[in-house]
Amino acid sequence: EVENQARSFRNLSSIGLEYDILENLQFKTQWGYDFYHLHETRYEPTTVDRGAESDGIAVDARSEISKLTNNSTLNYNADIGEHSFDVLLGYSFESYRDRYNDIRGVNFPNDNLRYLVSAGTIEDASSNGRDEGTQSLFGRIVYNYKNRILSDFSIRRDGSSKFGDNNKYAIFPAVSLAW
Repeated sequence: EVENQARSFRNLSSIGLEYDILENLQFKTQWGYDFYHLHETRYEPTTVDRGAESDGIAVDARSEISKLTNNSTLNYNADIGEHSFDVLLGYSFESYRDRYNDIRGVNFPNDNLRYLVSAGTIEDASSNGRDEGTQSLFGRIVYNYKNRILSDFSIRRDGSSKFGDNNKYAIFPAVSLAW
């Protein structure tokens, strides 16, 4: 009978903090972490067709993925007469990492020795990994006069490991007006 086992572990965590520095000035930060680990093992003994063709087959595969995120902002708002201001400055980042390893062995001396260390031949082995990340700086100013004139100015500078080598960062401005 084929023996197939999978063991996994996952942790999803987050924490945040809000702090009033002054009456109209607030700092806020949020952190998140996602971690996943999977370990799979399989043994196909000589009593099944595929195992009999190779004198036993064993596979060991491991996968690990992690993601860390942060969003932090500083917000100031004020009302001066009939004028209202809201100013926001912020920073955010995300880092992503995954790793994968897989190994396959055949030609076992007998079905009681099922671990890869007992394989006569390592038939295939592979390993993969990826690291990615983004980070952003951003700001926004909202102005309101008597609820008649509204304006919103924002700008952000985003960086990404997915952007081209000569273009790791880009700037994205935006303006809106209403009356």
